[in-house]
Amino acid sequence: MTDVIVVGAGLAGLAAAYETQRAGASVLLLESERRAGGVVATEAADGWVVEGGPDSFLAAGGAVATLAAELGIFDRILDQSAHGSALWTGAAFETLPEGDAAALLGIQAKPEDIEAGHRTFAAGMGELTGALLAAVQPALRLGVGVSGIFPSNGGFRLSTTGGSVVTGDAV
Repeated sequence: MTDVIVVGAGLAGLAAAYETQRAGASVLLLESERRAGGVVATEAADGWVVEGGPDSFLAAGGAVATLAAELGIFDRILDQSAHGSALWTGAAFETLPEGDAAALLGIQAKPEDIEAGHRTFAAGMGELTGALLAAVQPALRLGVGVSGIFPSNGGFRLSTTGGSVVTGDAV
């Protein structure tokens, strides 16, 4: 039986699987989609980095930088070079007060954390999910969604969208 089953291979799921493996537990990482990374979708086009999801992380706190150092990609972190946000109103761009863009996007952060700025990776946020993916790759099963989770014999039994069953001590 697997020690821990992680459902979802977005940034949080990849990080959970990574940290769980580092703690010495066996992990099975299930992702219903055909690719890992969740909403982080980085593309490169004609020398430009195009983000289809989050384009940065808050510089305050240091958790992402610490994780990047563990994964060997700390030297790929870039500081924010431009400041300010604007909102397209349908007719024109309207400058937003500092912090309003975060609130508009549903990001809950302290004003001092927002003032500390943002950071990203040289080739986009996909560098972080890519490094996490490389670290947990053997545990990953793509195209395997979870349709049910049930307590079973002191652990859990998960029914998958493909009709199979997996078991683990924790989910």
